[in-house]
Amino acid sequence: MILHSLRVENFCKFRQPFELSDLDRGLNLITGPNEAGKSTLVRAIRTVFLERYNTSTLAGLQPYGNTAVAPSVAVTFSHNNQDWSLTKSFNKPQRCDLSVGSQKFSDSDAENKLAELLRYSYAPRGASKPEHQGIPGLLWVEQGSGQELSSAAQHAGDHLQAALSSLVGSINHTEGDNVLQQVVKQWSALHTEKGNPREELKTSMEAVAELQQQKTELEQKIRQHQQDVDRLGQLRADIAQLQQEKPWEQVEQQLADARQQLKIAEQLEQQLQQQQAQRRLLEEALTNLQQQQHQLQQEQQQLQQREQEWQQAREQLATAEQQQQDVQHQLQQAQEQYQAAQASQQQAALWQQLQQIQEQLDALQQEQQRLHSAAEAAQQASAALQALQEQAAGQSYPAISEPALQQLQALQRQCEISQAKLDAVATRLHYKLNAGQQVQLDNNLLQGSGDISISGQAQLRIAGVGEFHIVAGGGASLASQQREYDQLQQQYQQQLQQLQVSDPEQARQRLQQQQAHELAVKEQRQRLQHHAPQGLAELQQQVALTEQRRQEKEQQQHALQQQLGDMADPAALNNAEANLQRSDSVLKSAEQASQQADVKLAASRADANAAEREYQQLQQRLNDPQRQQQRQQWQQQEQEKLAELALLRQQEQQQRDQLQAINPELLRQDCDRFQRSIANQQDALQQKQHTSITLAAKLQAEGATGMDEALQQTEQQLDYAQQRLQQLQRRAAALTLLKDKLQQQRQLLTQKLQAPLQKHLNHYLNLLFPGAAIEVDDQLIPSGFSRSGEHGNLADLSFGTREQMGLIARLAYADLLQEAGQPTLIILDDSLVHSDRSRLAQMQRILFDAKQRHQILLFSCHPQNWQTLGCKTFDIEQLSASQTRQ
Repeated sequence: MILHSLRVENFCKFRQPFELSDLDRGLNLITGPNEAGKSTLVRAIRTVFLERYNTSTLAGLQPYGNTAVAPSVAVTFSHNNQDWSLTKSFNKPQRCDLSVGSQKFSDSDAENKLAELLRYSYAPRGASKPEHQGIPGLLWVEQGSGQELSSAAQHAGDHLQAALSSLVGSINHTEGDNVLQQVVKQWSALHTEKGNPREELKTSMEAVAELQQQKTELEQKIRQHQQDVDRLGQLRADIAQLQQEKPWEQVEQQLADARQQLKIAEQLEQQLQQQQAQRRLLEEALTNLQQQQHQLQQEQQQLQQREQEWQQAREQLATAEQQQQDVQHQLQQAQEQYQAAQASQQQAALWQQLQQIQEQLDALQQEQQRLHSAAEAAQQASAALQALQEQAAGQSYPAISEPALQQLQALQRQCEISQAKLDAVATRLHYKLNAGQQVQLDNNLLQGSGDISISGQAQLRIAGVGEFHIVAGGGASLASQQREYDQLQQQYQQQLQQLQVSDPEQARQRLQQQQAHELAVKEQRQRLQHHAPQGLAELQQQVALTEQRRQEKEQQQHALQQQLGDMADPAALNNAEANLQRSDSVLKSAEQASQQADVKLAASRADANAAEREYQQLQQRLNDPQRQQQRQQWQQQEQEKLAELALLRQQEQQQRDQLQAINPELLRQDCDRFQRSIANQQDALQQKQHTSITLAAKLQAEGATGMDEALQQTEQQLDYAQQRLQQLQRRAAALTLLKDKLQQQRQLLTQKLQAPLQKHLNHYLNLLFPGAAIEVDDQLIPSGFSRSGEHGNLADLSFGTREQMGLIARLAYADLLQEAGQPTLIILDDSLVHSDRSRLAQMQRILFDAKQRHQILLFSCHPQNWQTLGCKTFDIEQLSASQTRQ
């Protein structure tokens, strides 16, 4: 059966017409938030198929607050390659119309046709109940009921049995069932349905148990009486010994000694508190003296600051005097330049040429120096690179990579962990030998004392005594752990040999050396490339060419210098008039600078005099004899108080050492402990005396008269009851064996009938739990479940797992029904909400596999959980909004 479209109007929350159409033949995901209408659409599908159109017991189909409208539901679907159309209208008018091709059915005829087509029935009166819903009740899962399977499978049991019969054929159980019924009847006379004993067998077992209990109680009473007699004698001996020895008197003397020591310790604590108070007062007085001296130090720092300011003023004065001299010198130079401006024009051309040659020569010298430095650096880099390559070629050990080091370290950690596990389960041998004695364990001599861990077998030899064969405990666990440790140790040693190292630390150091060598090679290559991009030979040729050009320029320079002789610099001779005007301007500027230097010099002298005056006044105040005397007194007092404070701290530390040696807190604990010990010992004596009196009274009251005769009589009755019980048990065992054999044979026939269903169950189950198995009872309902060697009932699984198993069983039922040609539409309303992320991914794989054979409508308010389902998706809110706009 394939559902193509669903249309509702005036149905619950859908006042306006809403249509869900163009449904996929496989998997369909219908999403929306809470109260968007998902469960309403599910209810509409169940109502249009399973409820009668004229029933008056369907409450809540009409929109809230509007009881005048008529709810209606229309669906189109296909079955057996035929297209069907179904419409139901509830309330007024009440109608049901069903059409397929040219055939049309109405009202009750239409509903009967539907029930026959989809394998369900209608309730005689009122709303549909689970027992009427057949296949749809099994495959259409309501919200929150996915884990409940038994009831729905029972109601669809006739259809499932019919589907199996059509695939396998019928199997006759009649004759075997008659024999089995007779055996079960006789077996049931002795057992309940759960296998518990009943009637005569139960009475016999209870009689044996009661007599056994009476025997046990009598034996216990006799043993208890004898134990009480022995206990009374021991108590009286203990009381006499305690009254004679009086052990609490020795503890009382220890308590008195501890109290005397505690009194001395408390006196020392009081003395220590007094010394601490005196020390704090002295520290406060010392702090005040230090603050007063700090003020003197601040004034001394101010004197130094005044001296620095005076020194700065004198330096500024000297600078101003020097600036004045410089300005005067500049003025004189300006005057000389002005006089020489007229005589420099003739030499300008020769001087300019000489300057150009000099600039060229300077550039060549810089280029020569650069090339020479580059050649030296390139030669050094080439030599270093060659040395590094020779060093690498001379190494005999293999290279080590970072992954190889990490693998070696991981193997070392695994070996350490395995060794710790092995030590935990291995046999521990502690030995302590006399001086000069020794024994031999395997090939090792043991002397003195120590511990040895034995994880296998060992031979202990003692001279003059013999040999001991020791086998370590732990069984399979120890052997498995030893094998694991040996394998890891072998891998670890192989890795060390392959890398030619003794331990991971040496491998790490070699890796660091290797990385450092590679980095050095890279640096030298980069250095060589930087200084000689075109090669070392080309660079050396450039050095020689530059030297040749420099010599040529030096010859030209020498010729021009000889031609110029001692002539002045002709740079300003291009325009003599302009040079003269510039010289005049420079002269005026120099005269103005000379005036400004004179003003600055006068101001600097005034600042220097003021700074000198402030320094001398502060120095005079600090050198006052009374202030010096006060400072000396403070220093003397500080020294005295520091000495006194040191003495107090020494005394205080001595008091602390004495207290630490005495340990008052431990003495207090001793006093408390001794008091408790005295009370406990005296209480123990009183308790023994009270118990002795009580036990003597009990023994005197009860006696042992008649208990031996009663025990003998009970043993005779028990022997007869056990013989009768053995007869009944042999009969019950024979009936049980016969019943089990007959039921096993019937089970084999049933398994043949259930094989097609079991095949589909195993298909889905292995997608979720590879290697797991599920059992089906006579009613085709999954009951037992086993995986990873464990077996249990489905009812004992977690809620989420039961929900997953419920869906798997329904998909298997659908495969079985499809093979028999019956409808298999599957509806899931908010299923698998209790599955974790991993299980949900596996269930999506199962649903995607099932959609190859069945149409599945999955309603969910968690679309993010189904993003990898790979199916067509319908958003109810978006569909409703778009249909409203139209």
